[in-house]
Amino acid sequence: MAQRVLSSDMTSLVTSMKLALKYSKTLLDAEYRREMLQASHVIAVDSKNLLETVDMARRLMLYRAAVHSSTGSDTTAGDGTTDCTAADAAAAADQLCA
Repeated sequence: MAQRVLSSDMTSLVTSMKLALKYSKTLLDAEYRREMLQASHVIAVDSKNLLETVDMARRLMLYRAAVHSSTGSDTTAGDGTTDCTAADAAAAADQLCA
């Protein structure tokens, strides 16, 4: 999902850049530069949202691993969801941060 969104945003930016280059010597230069800036802003906002989502998932996994290791309980959390082990959380955090 995120790849499709960022890919389409990048396509929009490339298209805007091509048009800005094509019309750089005309009166429409400022308008096409503005469109290019808008496209780059969209990519920046979507990237920020993706980074925050990944970071929140990483923190949740680390929190669950810490709670699980400190309580020594079984593999299910109190809310019925499956908790992860410290090794699983560390491996997932490594994958997310790589």
